[in-house]
Formats: sequence, structure tokens, C-alpha cells
Amino acid sequence: MMESPTSNLPRVAVIIPAFNAAKYLRRAVESVWRTGYPSIEVAIVDDGSTDETSKIAEEICAEAPKQCTLYRHPNGGNHGVSASRNLGIARTTGEWVAFLDADDTYTNTRFDCLHVDKPNNQTNHLSNHHLSNVDGFYGVAAIVLDEDSYPPDENFWRQNNLFGISTPLCGIQLLKHLLTGVTWPISAITVRRSLLEKTGGFDISKNIAEDCDLWFRVVTVGKIMPDNLSSPISYYHRHSSNTYHYKIEHRLAMVNAMLDSWHWAKSIGVHPDYVRVFSDCVPDYAYNSIVAAREADRPDVAWSILGLMAMSRKLGFFLKIRTLKQWRALILSTQVGDFFASRK
Repeated sequence: MMESPTSNLPRVAVIIPAFNAAKYLRRAVESVWRTGYPSIEVAIVDDGSTDETSKIAEEICAEAPKQCTLYRHPNGGNHGVSASRNLGIARTTGEWVAFLDADDTYTNTRFDCLHVDKPNNQTNHLSNHHLSNVDGFYGVAAIVLDEDSYPPDENFWRQNNLFGISTPLCGIQLLKHLLTGVTWPISAITVRRSLLEKTGGFDISKNIAEDCDLWFRVVTVGKIMPDNLSSPISYYHRHSSNTYHYKIEHRLAMVNAMLDSWHWAKSIGVHPDYVRVFSDCVPDYAYNSIVAAREADRPDVAWSILGLMAMSRKLGFFLKIRTLKQWRALILSTQVGDFFASRK
């Protein structure tokens, strides 16, 4: 794909972290070119792959040297997806930043949101907004089951063929929705670079919910608007090599991310209304997660969530009757379990 020298559209950096993604990487990059967006730069970050990912990335970059660049971590090691995305952000210059996992793809309409000032653009709900007044756009992804999709996932993903937030929300209402544990896929968010610089990028200490952790902060201080939600802007591919499969302990990671973002919001002095959303919604999510953990017969996860809330000094959470009931039930179930274990 050739960049148009006369394009007045803002430059977009697409960050593609890749770890042992030789089978999928070319498909991902070609989907970026098919968007036809005229001002784009692609950063492939090889995260210490041991297959032919690096070789394929070099071939792709050689085919489009002005638009595609391969990066590696200084020691060539595996640093994780957050560090890789942060490296890609740091090495690129585009005013806008988008992300794409190496095994996923974009639709051809992926960057239509950046044509917002163009008459008759499909993003009709943005007709009263100029691009300069917006910090980001979110959309939805379609689920694609590859031929080697992971069997236990198939029924779930067939019934839930769209991934993301399908309701047009912004501001406080969007933050409330995110704090229920529902978010957009990484491939369906386009963010202004200046906002990422303000919010600090991805937290490399988090392996689960690292993206949600950033989105909580982004929505708290930036103006994130819905893209055209009537059709997907990316494809989320499910296959046997997927590293993400839902586990109940992921709720623990999500509670931790919410608490960290809540603390961050208070520390930088955001509007009190946003702090109030955290204080209302995070305890609700923590409570629901404790219930879910008990139903999944994972009292260890429930205890860990209680521990997180205690360490964060959310004392009001423990004074609520519903929390006290769950606490009591956990104590009783633990005592009963210990009793029967001692009888064996």
C-alpha cells in the first residue's frame, strides 16, 4: 500500500505485538493495507518469538519500507504484550494510535471514524463533533472461528458473535458500563496519542485485564465516542493457539485493575463525578465477583477479592449487609470443608 502525499487525514500508527505468530502475521498486516487508509504506519513488535515470526515480519517490512517497521525489545527477549504495545507506541509518531493482535484482522471500514469531518460519513452520530474535539473511538468486532478453533470455546463464541460494547455511550455512562466488566476488543479502539501519554500507557505488571486498566483511565480523562456500531470494524479470531480463555480468577485481576484506576483517578484530581462512579461501581463488581467465585466453587478467589478490597481500605464495602453475608458464608464453607478434609 502506498501512502498518499496529498492526504489531509491524520496519521495513524497501528501497533502489532507478535509472539510466535508466523502463521497469522501476514494476514493481520494485509488487513491493515486493505482499509485503504492513506496515512498509516505499522509497527510490528517481535516479542522474542522462537518461530519464523521475525523472518516474516522482515519480509513484510521490506515490501512496504516507508510504512512498516519491525521492532524488538533491547535484549531480544519476551517481555509480554503490554511492554510490546508500549514499545510500539514509543517508536511511532502517528497522531492517532490503533492496536491489532497478530492473529486478528481489521475490516475495510476500520478507520472510517477518522473521516468524521467528511459529509455523509457513516458515523452519523458524530455529525455534530469535529475530530479535534474527540480523543478516541470505540467499535465492535465480529467473532471468527478459524478452522482450528478451540473446541470448548465454540458454543460460546457461536452464540456471541459480536465482541464489544454495542450501545453508543460516552463520558460517565461509558465509564459505568466499563466498570461492569464489559469492554471493547483491543482491535476496535482508536486513541489519540496525547491521551495515551496522559494516561501512561499499558501497565507491564499486569498480565490479565491490562487493556481494561488502560481503558478505565482513558475514559476518565478523555472524550471517547462510539464508532459506527451497526457493523464490526475488526475480526476477533478464535483458534487453538489463542492464549486467552476465560477463568474465574480473571475477575480478581479485573477488580485489581479497577482499584488501581480508582486510586489513579483520585490522585490526579479528576472531576468528583467520575470518582463517584468508581466508588459506586467497583464495589458492585467486587461483590458480584465474590458471588461468581463461590458459585464456581473457588473460595480462594473470593477470599482474594475480599483481601484486595481490604488492602485498598474500602471499609464501606465490608459494612454492607450483602458483603457480610458472603463473608459469613465463606467462613462457614471453609470450616465445613476443613472438617471433612480432617475426617479423610
